[in-house]
Amino acid sequence: MMLKKSLLKKSLATIVALTLFLAPIATYTAQAGALQDAIKKIVDNSDFDKVKATVLAVLDTAIQKIDSVKGTIENNTKLDAAVKQTATQTLDRIRTSLVNYKSRVDGAKTIDELRALNKEIVAYIVENKDAIKESIRQTIVNIGEKAATKAEELRKKLDTLLATLKVLCPSEKTTIETLENQLAELRTEIDTLKTALKSKDATAIKKDLADLGALSQKIAANVDTISSACLK
Repeated sequence: MMLKKSLLKKSLATIVALTLFLAPIATYTAQAGALQDAIKKIVDNSDFDKVKATVLAVLDTAIQKIDSVKGTIENNTKLDAAVKQTATQTLDRIRTSLVNYKSRVDGAKTIDELRALNKEIVAYIVENKDAIKESIRQTIVNIGEKAATKAEELRKKLDTLLATLKVLCPSEKTTIETLENQLAELRTEIDTLKTALKSKDATAIKKDLADLGALSQKIAANVDTISSACLK
């Protein structure tokens, strides 16, 4: 019994860890459009020093966010190597271009040069925004696939555990019934995630993983409750 409980907790922890990975990725995806809009607005200003400082600051922010996303991807041990390599190569390519733009902006001598560079940077970001999103989408799909596999493992382990708990822990009937309801929810969440994976809908996958993570934490809490009361 203790072995089964240990394996169950391991599966739960894996699912929760996978959902936590999505936070910085989702944040960067949302901010990509804001970055583009911020650069567009700079062209309306005629103060040379202010325009240069603002463009440099925006580029610095973009580079920092790319570094953050890349670091998160590189440090995630759950991603397949090929998916990880494709995503980081795309981010590296875009980062190099932004660094080059930063050097050109820093060396600009006139407001017209800055305005021309500003338009070029906006065009570059528009051109590559989809590439960034696609690389991120691939990592989300990859994580979703692995989470679905782990969730299936969890479902099977929980199903087996519940049958045993009914025999060994009749005093925990209420919590066991709650776990049975959560097992039904888990089956639904898995089916929903699989549907999103078939269409490779990153937005739906992120939501499904968040829901799956929240449910797994509730299941873990109930398993701990029963363990403390009955499986000492």
